[in-house]
Amino acid sequence: MDDDIIEATRKIGELIQKDKRYKRFVEACLKNESDENLQNLFKQFHDLKTNDSCCSDEKNLKNDDFSQKTTTVSLYDKIMSNENMIEYKQAQEELSTLVSRLTAIIVSCAEGENPKTADLKESSGCSSKDCSCCSGCH
Repeated sequence: MDDDIIEATRKIGELIQKDKRYKRFVEACLKNESDENLQNLFKQFHDLKTNDSCCSDEKNLKNDDFSQKTTTVSLYDKIMSNENMIEYKQAQEELSTLVSRLTAIIVSCAEGENPKTADLKESSGCSSKDCSCCSGCH
């Protein structure tokens, strides 16, 4: 019985990789990797975020900190407005929605719901701060 469940799960994995949402996501990843401008922005952003300001004297620290935060926000905005990054985020969201739905169906079935009707429940907003009744939106 366990082997049947594992095999069915592997089949779902194969179907995911044949799905247009998965293919779109993989294509978007490849475009991001080959976009030299985007990769340069990533590097600049990473370098800025990991830059250690230990060498700055205390007087200049506040000005340097503000300047660094402004530059960081500007780089982030440039990254997120890049057409390949926009496509990547959209593709990632579509694939994530599919995976969330699959997960919800499996969990619902494991909790005794009818496999023919189990599905992702539409979120009506949080009614609880502990996420015991939702998928942890915050």
